[in-house]
Amino acid sequence: MIVKKHKLIFVHPPKCAGESICIALTGTNNNRKGGDGMEGKRGKHWGVNDYSSKYPYLFKTYCSFTVVRNPWDRVISWVKYHDKRRNRTQGTFKHRLKHDLKSWGWMKRNTYEKLLCMNGRMCVDKVLRFENLNEDFKKMCRELNITSSPLPIINSTSHDHYSAYYDKDTQELVKSLFSWDINFFKYKFEND
Repeated sequence: MIVKKHKLIFVHPPKCAGESICIALTGTNNNRKGGDGMEGKRGKHWGVNDYSSKYPYLFKTYCSFTVVRNPWDRVISWVKYHDKRRNRTQGTFKHRLKHDLKSWGWMKRNTYEKLLCMNGRMCVDKVLRFENLNEDFKKMCRELNITSSPLPIINSTSHDHYSAYYDKDTQELVKSLFSWDINFFKYKFEND
C-alpha cells in the first residue's frame, strides 16, 4: 500500500494486521479488488520487488515498513480466517491445517524472505512486530511525525494459543516452509 500523504509504503504480508494499519493511516481499508496499485487497491500483498519495479522513485524516496508475525501463529490465523470466510467445516482442524500447509501456494509466495528481500537483502526501512504491534506502530508514527488513528481490530479470528493446534508434523512443516523467516526474525515455537 502506498500512502502518498505520509510518504509511506506498507508491504502488507497476509494475516499481519494490514487492514488495521490501512484504516489507521488512511481512514479506509483496501479490502477490494481492482485498481491501480496506489492507495492499496491492487497489489494488496505486493512485495518489495513489485514496488521497486512499478514505482521505483517512490520506493527509493518513501519510507517503507512491514509487520512480521510468528509463522506458526500466522498460519493458524490464515487457516481460521479461511475456515470462517469459506464456511469450511469438513474434517478436523488439524486435517485442514495439514492440507493447507501442503497445498497452498500462498505460503511459498508470502514468506517474508520473498516479500521483503531483493537479492538476499532486507529492503524495508522499518519492521514492526505483530506481537508488539500497538507500541511499534505508535513509535513509528512518532518518529515519522505522522498522526494516525489507533489500530482497530479487523479480520481477526478467535482461537486458542497457536501451539494448541500443532502436532509434530505440522510444526515441522511450518518450520520448513518458513525457515528463513524463523531464523532471520528469531522466532521459535512456544507453548502457551
